[in-house]
Order: sequence, then structure tokens, then C-alpha cells
Amino acid sequence: MRAHFLALFLSSLMLLAPPAKAEGQSILVLDGSGSMWGQIDGRAKLEIAREALAKVVGEMPSDTAMGLMAYGHREKGSCEDIELIVPPAPGTGAAIVDAANNLKFLGKTPLSEAVRRAAEALKYTEEKATVILITDGIETCDADPCALGTELEASGVDFTAHVVGFGLTKEEGAQVACLAENTGGNYIEAKDAGSLQEALKTAVAEPEPEPAPEPQALAENVDPILYLAPGGPEPDAALLSDSQFSFRAIGADGTVSDQELTIYGQSLGSLPAGKYQMQTRLHNASATQEIEIGPETALSQPIAVLDAGILKLRLLTEEGGTPNPEAKWELQGPDDVYDTGYAEALRVFPAGEYGLNAHLGEVRASDTVVITAGELTEKTIILAAGVPVFTAYYAPGIPVEGAQAFDVFEAKVGLDGKRAAIRTDYGAGSAPELPPGDYVVVGSTGEARAEVAFSVKAGERREVAVVLNAGIVAVTAPNGTAIELMGSKVNLDGKRPSFYTHYGPELVLTMPAGDYIALVSAGEAQGEFPFTVKPAERVEVLAEVAVGMIVISVPNADEITIHSAKPALDGSHAQLGNHYGEETQIMLPPGDYLLRSAAGNARAEKTVTLQAGERLDVTIDLALGVVAANAPGAHSISLLAAKADLQGKRETLSVQYGEAIEMKLAPADYVALVEYDDGSTVETAFAITNGARTELALTKP
Repeated sequence: MRAHFLALFLSSLMLLAPPAKAEGQSILVLDGSGSMWGQIDGRAKLEIAREALAKVVGEMPSDTAMGLMAYGHREKGSCEDIELIVPPAPGTGAAIVDAANNLKFLGKTPLSEAVRRAAEALKYTEEKATVILITDGIETCDADPCALGTELEASGVDFTAHVVGFGLTKEEGAQVACLAENTGGNYIEAKDAGSLQEALKTAVAEPEPEPAPEPQALAENVDPILYLAPGGPEPDAALLSDSQFSFRAIGADGTVSDQELTIYGQSLGSLPAGKYQMQTRLHNASATQEIEIGPETALSQPIAVLDAGILKLRLLTEEGGTPNPEAKWELQGPDDVYDTGYAEALRVFPAGEYGLNAHLGEVRASDTVVITAGELTEKTIILAAGVPVFTAYYAPGIPVEGAQAFDVFEAKVGLDGKRAAIRTDYGAGSAPELPPGDYVVVGSTGEARAEVAFSVKAGERREVAVVLNAGIVAVTAPNGTAIELMGSKVNLDGKRPSFYTHYGPELVLTMPAGDYIALVSAGEAQGEFPFTVKPAERVEVLAEVAVGMIVISVPNADEITIHSAKPALDGSHAQLGNHYGEETQIMLPPGDYLLRSAAGNARAEKTVTLQAGERLDVTIDLALGVVAANAPGAHSISLLAAKADLQGKRETLSVQYGEAIEMKLAPADYVALVEYDDGSTVETAFAITNGARTELALTKP
């Protein structure tokens, strides 16, 4: 540790010798006080200092003008023990080393006065002067090093003091560091080897003139400029903030890169030097050009000219008013330029003539706008409108709750007897903007409607009440599957008018005042329930249809049908429902019913009686078996009844082309007829037993 410190200190002091001949003179002020007998890593500080001086001075150029001053080296307790031992002059190296080796290191530390006397010896008020103080303690003779540094800096021509401290604490170092800092010098702590070496290089050695700095690359070297017309000026910041500049590199072969860099608004960007395709866009105007970007050490400012102007547009409802946020504009011009917005606009467009359309609700206006490059075009459109406010009422003074619609028509009837439709609005308080004129509104909610004529004046807002003369009907139909609302009065064709049909057991609907019938269906059962709707009232209708439920199960059935038990005049039974499968259920009015089932040629039926509110579970036994016939090489297989009819023919029950057939059959005797491609046939008789499966293997003889 000790050897390391000594070597580091010596190497640091070597830097005291300037690399080139220094201008001016220097004096080393060496602490000769008794505290220099203190040790650093086992060696006295005075020994380290002597060795360092010998090393540094021995390597100084012979023309270096340097002297040596010491304090506290001749007597104890004296603040006047300060001596310039070696006056500053070239070639004093040996004298400085000898003087340092003969110092006694006895007394106090009058470092401030020693530095002052060294400065005066160097004629610091007339010439460049440097004092290097080496001390292991702080001022002990009632002086202020900080104030001295300030004084010498102010009165000197070019005075600098450097201070090297040995083993000083942080607080002690602060008391002497200001001497160096106030003169532009360096303070070095000897106990920090690394910082000592680096500090001595800059504090003691005469610096070489710094070379001129190399040009530095700019962080952002591209600042594009945008003009609307040749010669500018640039648009204001509000418009420029919307601009975009996109750059694509152009290769040596003229190809344009797919990669793109975009600079937005007034920002800057960074690009390597070279040729680029620059596309500039501001709102609806754009320009594409080839530009050159210079080296990254210089700012490139390519200029884009858009040949465009500015449109300032305002949409008002009255002269002197403010732009209406619901008023919409559309601008369309050459080269398919199109833009749209609301209330007002400050937009850039290519120079040219444009068509302008504006509307507020149903109020519309059209005009022509000419945009001139580099100029501001101002346009104000007045969209004079009136506002009717629609509200539907069940009866006067009683507003409709919930959904309501308002269809607006022109008041004038056309040659076809119809009015032209204007618009449709929804909800209470609908307030469309309409141009002055006469109109008709048809208000509606549910099935209730009413027509009201009204007029609109510019700038006027008026209430338009639509009285529906209607109420609400609420139908509750337990077990109901459909509810149809019909007029109670029969038309000339003998039918009641139908107003509304709803599928489900409950219905709530607004209806015009009047008499009605609710026709409620529950499966195949129906019931009629009369009711009357009164203005602004709610009528509750409980529609209970007499109905029961039949649940039918027929194992192995292919189809189940439900019929009226009572035959018609021709003996048939009216079919009320059918289902393919083994189970079904159906709601029916009370009465007698015939239930039939089938599978293959097997049939079964059952008559039942259903009571109102009853759930009737019915199981039907269907007698049948299954035949499965296989005839390798067969063209077809037919299944026939074994017994012939009066004409001597057997009933064909099924024909299957191919080598196999499977079928459900009622218990009985049957014949399987197999035909082959050569015209030959084979018959095999078989019997079907209830619940059994018969397998037939048929072969050609």
C-alpha cells in the first residue's frame, strides 16, 4: 500500500513539469511545518515530498523558470517563518532539490502569507505567475486562504494557484481548496491516487493549445420549409402544425426506396446526406420533388411550394351569429379533391375552382369558391332555419312515455295524391332544422298515429304537439303462443281487420282509442277476448284460453299424427298436427281426439278425451318387427305381402336397388323378391314377429 502510494504521488508530481516551455514563472511553496513528520502508509510525508520533488525537478526542461519557497522550516511557533529559498529562474532544478533535502520541518503553517509572498516574488501584477502549494495542514496563522485567492485573482495579470493536500479531511480540504478555486486553479487530494494524477496534469502542466474542434454531426439536420406560393411566406404555426414531409432515398440507379421517414409540423428530422424524393402534404394540397440533403454537420432546409391557398369558412344560421356545430359542409374540386367538416374550417386547398355544399338539417345551400395560391379566401354561408319541437301525447297534456317517431312531409300534395317525405326523427323533443315553409308531421307510437300541420319561420323555435287519442293495452295470456289484435267490427268481406300480431304470452302496445278483440292462440286452441282502449288510459286484458296438453309416446314409431275424433261427412278425420319421431306433445282445446302412429306398414291408433288444464300422457303400442335381407350380386330386392288381393296381385311394400334392404313391418307373412341383372329372380317367404328382427341371407340358385 505504501509503495503504491509513493509511486502514484511521484508519477503525479512528474506532471508538474510542463510538456513545453511555459510562459511566465512558477514557485513551489513547500510546507515545512512539523506536521510533515506525519505518515502516509508508514512513511513520513516529508520523505514523500522530497522524493517527488527530486523526481519531477530532475526531469524538468533546463529552461523552465521555477523557484522554491518554504514556511515553518526554521523555528517553531512563528508565523513569519517564510523564506524564498530558491528564486525563480531557469536551471534551478538541482538547487530546489538540495534545498528541500535540507529543510528541518519545525514550525507552524502560514500558508496564506507564503502564497502571497510567492505571488509578489513572481511580480504577479505585471506578468503571468503560477504558485503550487504543497501542504499537509490548514492555515494556522489567522489568515483567510479564500479571501487571499479572490484578492490575487482580482489584482493579478494572469495568476493561478494550485493546491496539493496531504491527508486532509474533507472539511480541512475545503478550507484550502478555495485558494485554488478562486484563482482558477486545481485542488488535489493526495489520498485519492487516481484523481491526484489526473488533476496534476491539468493544474500544473502548461496546456497545449486545444485543436480546433471537428465539425459535429447535428442531432437533427433536416428542417423543411413550406410555401403556399413561390417566394413564401410560410403559413402561420396553426396551419404548419398539420403539415407532413415524407422522404424516400433515391438510389444511384434512380430507384426510389420503399422506406420512408416523415417529419411532422415544425419539427426537425435526421437524414444521411444524399438525394431524396420529398412529398409534402398540408390538408388537401401536396407536392412531390427531388431534393438534396447535405452532410449531417450542416442544416439542410429543402423548400416545398404547394401552389395552394387557404379557405376560411363559417356556417351560420343568422347574420352575425356564431358557427352552428351541427351545420355540415362539403367541398369538391379538380383532381377529385374532396373535404368535409362541420361549423367552420381553416383548410388548405390546391389553387382552383370548387363547388361548396352546406346543410343544416333539411336546410341546404350551394356556392362556388375560387382558391388562389398564397391567398386567404373567406366564405360565410347563412343557413336560415326554423326548429319545430315534436312531442307525442296520448291525450291533450299527457305526453307519451317511451318510443315515438315523427315523419315530416311537405304540406303540398303532389299529382299522385301523396306528400313528399322530408325526414324521420325519433324520441320526444325531436327538433329538426327545417327551411321556412309549410309541413305536415305524422307522429306515431305503437299502432297509434296522428297528423298535424305546422309552419316554420326562419330563426323561430316552436312546439308542435301531436295528440294521438290513444291508450295502452296490456294482454296477459297464460299458455298463449300468439296474440293477434283485431277490430271488433266485421268488414264487408266478413273479416275483422288485423292490427298487430305478437308471438308469446304477453303484449303491451299503444293503440288508438276504440273497441278491439284479442285473438289468443295456445297451440291449436284459440279464444277471443274483447276490450276497449280509452285515451290516456291503460286496459289490462287477462286472456285465459281453455286448453290441455297431450304428451304422446310411441316406441319405434316413424310418425305420429293428431286428428279430430269426430269424422267428417266423408268419413275422414281432420288432422290437427303431425310429428316425425317417437314422441311429441301438443296443446289442444278440451275434446275428443284420435291419435295415430306409423312405422313402415305398421299402424296403430288410440282415441282420447282431453280436459281443460289437463296434461294427458298417452302411450301407444305399435306392433312391428324388422326384416334385414342381404342378396349378394342382386340388382334389387322387393318386399311383398304374402297374401294376394282379389286381382291376384301382392302389394309391394318397398323396393331397394342393390344387395341389401332393411324395413319395419307389421307382424305377418311376407315375400322377399330378388332380381338379378340377367333377369333371373328368387323368392323367399318369411314371417315378422312383434319385437323381433328377421335376418335373410338370399342367394342365387
